[in-house]
Amino acid sequence: MAERVDRWPPGAPCWVDLMVSDLDRSQDFYATVLGWRFTPSDPAYGGYCNALVAGEPVAGLSPGLPGAEDDPHAWAVYLASEDLAATGRAAVAAGARPVLEPVRVGDFGSMGVWADPTGAAFGVWQPGRHTGFSVVGGHGTVAWCELMTRDQRAAERFYAVVFGYAYRELGTRHEAYAAFTVPGSERGGGIGVPAPDLDPLREAPPMWWVCFEVDDADTAAEAVVAAGGSLLGEPEEFGYGELVLAAGPDGERFAMTGPRSEDWDDHSWSRGLRRGRPARAAGRQRRPGPGGSAVGAQNMPTTAPTNHSRTNSATRPTITPIQTLPLAESPGRSTSRSGLSGPTPTPASGGVSPA
Repeated sequence: MAERVDRWPPGAPCWVDLMVSDLDRSQDFYATVLGWRFTPSDPAYGGYCNALVAGEPVAGLSPGLPGAEDDPHAWAVYLASEDLAATGRAAVAAGARPVLEPVRVGDFGSMGVWADPTGAAFGVWQPGRHTGFSVVGGHGTVAWCELMTRDQRAAERFYAVVFGYAYRELGTRHEAYAAFTVPGSERGGGIGVPAPDLDPLREAPPMWWVCFEVDDADTAAEAVVAAGGSLLGEPEEFGYGELVLAAGPDGERFAMTGPRSEDWDDHSWSRGLRRGRPARAAGRQRRPGPGGSAVGAQNMPTTAPTNHSRTNSATRPTITPIQTLPLAESPGRSTSRSGLSGPTPTPASGGVSPA
């Protein structure tokens, strides 16, 4: 059931956006796959528009910058802050590198971009009139954001210092994984090291990924292909639902998660986990679809301990989301790409725009 969120606590993922080469094409794609509607493209903000679910903003799309057609396209993840300047100082003191210095985006809020000590870029959003995505828990909304890195412990230390993250170890098919929550909230995300056999995650540099909720993972996978995207592998069930790894029209990677099926076998999943790959229920009938997969039900983790100590919970998996991030420049900001080479993603144009 969809739930409205008026304001996100500091450190919580609060917004995602994407720079695209053809705005109309990308809008058509995500409307087909995720059911999004869109606000008018705003020339004052580089043509930026907001994607809507039930009339509420859930993500942003922005046309690409002139001359940047060959830049990589990737979803950006922003973390909430009540004091952007203070967050930036804390991040740098903890070992982050500034990528985009804090800047105001009209009366909608302020933003900045940093790269954490493991090399993953992240945006920070201090809300004004725009508070981030304001609805969760329905088709087309953001279900989960996570950091995939090669140094989980270094990342955990950094985000605990800067945002107060608390962690809970989870037993997943990943090499290592922990869910996090932020102070005063049960919401959060994850930080982990990808499993060796998950090539789309393993081949990527350290980065934040985004996963969207869908009503039916198989139907969503079919829609991706029909709308001009591609699948990065067969849809796969795990302990909290069915996961689809996909790429959009510009090659941007993202995940979708749908409900797991009523005949899902948790013991089968555990046996598959020990072998390094979750198993499907024995004798299961798969209906036709991409990879012949079937549908499941969702029950995603949202909680972790409220202190910074670590606890073990190796009996349940977590979601395995996907992609990231060019993080958005604000209107009027220089479009120079200097200093953004290597694993650090390239900022998109536009920034967070009005709902």
